[in-house]
Amino acid sequence: MLATHGLRRAARVRGDFPGIEFEGVTRPWATVEDRVARVAAGLRALGLQRGDRVAVLSENSAAFFELYWAAPWADLIMASLNTRWAVPEMIAALQDCAATALVVDAAFAPLAEQLAKACPSVRHVIYAGSDSAAAPNGARDYEALVVENSPLADQERGGAEVVHLFYTSGTTGQSKGAMLTSDNVFFTGLMIASPFALSARTNALCVMPMFHVGAGTFLVGLTFAASGIVIARRFDAADALKTIAERRITHSVLVPAMINQMLNAPNVESYDLTCMERLIYGASPMPPALLNRAMEKMPGVGFNQGYSMTETTATGACLLPQDHQPDGPFAHRMYSVGQPIAGNDLEIRDPSGNVLPAGEVGEVCIRGPGVMAGYWNKPAETAAAVKNGWLHTGDAGKLDADGYLYIVDRIKDMIITGGENVYSAEVENAIYAHPSVAECAVIGLPDEKWGERVAAILHLKPESSLTEGDLIAHCRTMIGGYKVPRQVIFSADPLPRSGTGKILKPLLRKTYASAGKLG
Repeated sequence: MLATHGLRRAARVRGDFPGIEFEGVTRPWATVEDRVARVAAGLRALGLQRGDRVAVLSENSAAFFELYWAAPWADLIMASLNTRWAVPEMIAALQDCAATALVVDAAFAPLAEQLAKACPSVRHVIYAGSDSAAAPNGARDYEALVVENSPLADQERGGAEVVHLFYTSGTTGQSKGAMLTSDNVFFTGLMIASPFALSARTNALCVMPMFHVGAGTFLVGLTFAASGIVIARRFDAADALKTIAERRITHSVLVPAMINQMLNAPNVESYDLTCMERLIYGASPMPPALLNRAMEKMPGVGFNQGYSMTETTATGACLLPQDHQPDGPFAHRMYSVGQPIAGNDLEIRDPSGNVLPAGEVGEVCIRGPGVMAGYWNKPAETAAAVKNGWLHTGDAGKLDADGYLYIVDRIKDMIITGGENVYSAEVENAIYAHPSVAECAVIGLPDEKWGERVAAILHLKPESSLTEGDLIAHCRTMIGGYKVPRQVIFSADPLPRSGTGKILKPLLRKTYASAGKLG
């Protein structure tokens, strides 16, 4: 199967219809395909050969979207770099994939010379910004690749050939490049169309960072459906609300932190959001209190939760709008992540690899057409993660009798205190139910008496006067005593997050592990 099939189809069946819109410029699908073919020709004209890597370090843009397709069109591999990484992390990824070309926009042009110097494999720097004065010295102009080259015939990189390296967030160590194949892209584009109700009449907003596989797979699905796509350079709550209202957006993918910011934006009630049909959320846990608030504020919107990871090409399980029912006999399903997307198998296994029955907690394992080919240049890590076609996710979860998956925690985030297992997500859900809490993270910290103590780090809403005693009393009404935080730490600043919106618990553990018991 060809990764580029979706783009080729969109150009044939909806060639004259709007394809992508970015900062006031709209291009029909036929134009998008033509530009992709020209960029592909330009990359090959620079001397890039079959299988070479093209690294992209950029905010969201039309060029970023075109490169998604131009790389496989030219028989190359695209590597997306996290824009929130520190420079050493960027260098490590560039060296890992031995990129031949590096594409930067104006935001990252100042780093291009330093990155290229540290990575001898980088022979070409390509500037994809609109401000020519910001271009790095000696860089090729992205638009020149379009203008100066005739369209290249699709080189049809397909099947099990790798087309994209999406680097993991690196929250548990050095980032790894998940090798996604042409088949991964093709099948996941089809797999998400039905549960997310994507069609030619969809008008979607992409505000998720495009270096993240969640945005990538959403864009692939939209391309396969020949939808309209409005791309935002970066997320801003007020701008997102304005775009939804003015461009009559029907679909978007957001992480919970984005939803929270939008609901707390000034004058949120003044925006007409009645055009919205689907809001797809995922990438980090959704606090039940936030989900309930979002549903109350947007009663006409169908909510989808997507449970996935980089290693599954952002497919895993999906919670459909009809399962978002706060009342009735199936209300509990709203706090699951749904059932496996069609095409996926899902099992819960114990540490010995035995399949566990419904209701028992173990490791979530997934098999399906979205599972990666492995980690780039890391055979040992690949063998540990993918066994007989099954991806071992590292998530602790359980299935109910109807196949709904409930994520309990990351296995590494489970806290063992006084011999009892405490799942941080359960404690966080209780804390988020307090109206004063803006953000929280629950971690285990070393404790002489208990082995580990349950610690909660909180960032409060403005003008809140919540005390440690107030929070502990609140938690005691919702969870067992051994789960209640023994330490509460108040942070004046928002909690640190990865580029995908996940709170960086390893950083918090490192920060507070030697701080002693403060509460």
